[in-house]
Amino acid sequence: MKKLISKHEGDIGIGSMIIMILTIFISIILIMAYTSWHTKLAVKDSIILTVSSYLKSVETAGYLTAEQQQELKAELQEFGLENISFEGSSLVPVAYGNRVYLHVTGRLHLQTTPSLVITDQIQFTQDSYMDVDITRKGTSFY
Repeated sequence: MKKLISKHEGDIGIGSMIIMILTIFISIILIMAYTSWHTKLAVKDSIILTVSSYLKSVETAGYLTAEQQQELKAELQEFGLENISFEGSSLVPVAYGNRVYLHVTGRLHLQTTPSLVITDQIQFTQDSYMDVDITRKGTSFY
């Protein structure tokens, strides 16, 4: 009976420690990947909301005016968007009931964005970019 209950000799602690360290290391990598993905998603979502709010003004005016372009460009630059283009947008007046388009493209520099959207101190490298291509369409009320 004593042989069944007795402790076995061996170095089980080192094997357990290595497995625990690997588990912690993989968990940290997964948490960092999720945080990076969430930050990119939050920034892009904020840009989409900004563009969508401008679509109402475009529908009312019948096109994207020069003043609206400057205001929208300034807001998008606050998010870190570079090389902003409105090509494909309705830049001339559209008749009542016809489709108006607001198309924004650019390159999002992720080094400047986390402080605007996420309060955590996430560090991206200087070369962290994400291409943004957003198209919204509506009906002209002009």
